Amino acid sequence: MKDLESGDLHIRVSASEGKLLRLDWIGKSNARQPGSVLGPFLSGAANAALTQQATLEMHFERLEYFNSSTMTALIQFIHSLPDLKLKTKIVFDESLSWQRSSFEALRVFEQLDGFLSLESA
Repeated sequence: MKDLESGDLHIRVSASEGKLLRLDWIGKSNARQPGSVLGPFLSGAANAALTQQATLEMHFERLEYFNSSTMTALIQFIHSLPDLKLKTKIVFDESLSWQRSSFEALRVFEQLDGFLSLESA
């Protein structure tokens, strides 16, 4: 799977032998309709993780900003996790108030579906 570069957003993809597919979100996700790019990219990442029988781990610590449209795209992806049976971990920087508030709002999904876990770095 290849990295994603879209405007000010870069998502670096790395895989480990320990059954982990890691996506490092870097820069800013400020596109008006990021779902048109993020949807297919995250779907491809999910398929790659499933094929490798890996956990998908998304790291947001180096992300400077994302807009509400990006959050919508993430929530749409999170909704697909139970159907895919894909374990996914989101790691964020709790010291950044915007990340803390954004990702803490996703804790409801962590409790509902059992396929999402959130962790502060």
